[in-house]
Amino acid sequence: MMNRESIAKSLNDGICEVFFHKADGSERTMHWTRNPKLAPSMPKQIEEAVRKNKNPDAMAVWDTDFDARRSFRIDRIIEFNGTKQ
Repeated sequence: MMNRESIAKSLNDGICEVFFHKADGSERTMHWTRNPKLAPSMPKQIEEAVRKNKNPDAMAVWDTDFDARRSFRIDRIIEFNGTKQ
């Protein structure tokens, strides 16, 4: 099982494929990063939000498929880059 630190490191290093349960109960696969070099359209204020996210259950990320900020709850991850959660 991956912990918050290992998930954050992977997201800071590259673009990760994440399969998760959405709040409405449906499932979705998305591609996320926290690395501004890999998401040139990520605004500075989003970079700051990603760095300062204080909720221990949630993590702010940049969605590379839709070019938008997202957040997700770590306990809703089903698969993270093929690592079962």
